[in-house]
Amino acid sequence: MNVSYVPPSPERIADALIKALDERGRHPSQYDVFLSYATSDASIATDIRDALNEKGLLCFMSAKELKGGDNFGDVICNALRNSREVCVLFTPHSAKSEWVLTEWGAAWALKKRIVPIIHRTDIDSLPDRLKSKHVIDFSNLKTYVEQVRDRRSP
Repeated sequence: MNVSYVPPSPERIADALIKALDERGRHPSQYDVFLSYATSDASIATDIRDALNEKGLLCFMSAKELKGGDNFGDVICNALRNSREVCVLFTPHSAKSEWVLTEWGAAWALKKRIVPIIHRTDIDSLPDRLKSKHVIDFSNLKTYVEQVRDRRSP
């Protein structure tokens, strides 16, 4: 019998993430923003993270948070659960990223605020669920950071 591995669909991954989050319960937010991005866009994502950090906002960025030996699925799951909102850096690379799709899909199911930031693309290229959100152009990053800071203030 020849058995071949078929990777799970993004929907199955999102369902598993949501189930794991529900089983662990909710905890107070540790991060102001969970930054979802394609690995190819790490330098642009770092610019977003740095802009948030400069204003005293805590941002989860997998490349900065993951340590050797970490189960990245568990770390990402915990960070999604423990973030106030999700920023999706949407680029031609992230449009093809299964992880980006999974992360913002799980955030949508968890009813997290999702803010798409577009870079080198336009609103028409966004998936329909993201088109329904107010989109920020990367050139207006300062505006986004101010909005996050305002939402965090009591």
